[in-house]
Amino acid sequence: MAEDLAVEAVQTMAELMRNPTTPAHVRAALADKLLDRGIGKVAQALDVNQTTSFSEDFEAFVRRLNDKHDVAAQRLQDEAAVDIIEVDFEALERREGG
Repeated sequence: MAEDLAVEAVQTMAELMRNPTTPAHVRAALADKLLDRGIGKVAQALDVNQTTSFSEDFEAFVRRLNDKHDVAAQRLQDEAAVDIIEVDFEALERREGG
């Protein structure tokens, strides 16, 4: 039963794909499905020679995030220090009457 329906389903898909009134995106999706079933999906590359564990990769990722945070925080502190120094010089000039 299922095999009979499968043949009919593929025929229906092919008919819809060939029908010019079927929207282009539907026709493309049908063509893709038919190719997957007729030829097979393209093999996906998989790296099985992983040298680090997930936890090691995750820890390295978190360290990089922390480093970026530290750099950004230092930059903000440096900018704030410059603002404070400028304000101090202005206050000093006012005191000295300059």
